[in-house]
Amino acid sequence: MIQMVMMIVVGLLVGAAHYTLAIAYERADVGSLEPFNFLRLVIAALVGYFAFQESPDIWIWIGVLVIVASTTFIAYRKAVLQRTNRG
Repeated sequence: MIQMVMMIVVGLLVGAAHYTLAIAYERADVGSLEPFNFLRLVIAALVGYFAFQESPDIWIWIGVLVIVASTTFIAYRKAVLQRTNRG
């Protein structure tokens, strides 16, 4: 019964998180909100480390590098294109 209550609470919290994210995307530019998605990666790694004693291996760090590099490049490229379209 305790696990069922915990699952319901987690479901409600995740639902609330998605709802607030949808409202944030409605009110702000996606590019300004996207760095907060990186925070989920950090939190997931910390929870895995502290709650489950999981140590990230080399493939996790390679994945993190690919994600950060690609989104940084996309944001930079978008900024450059916006500057050239204005001028």
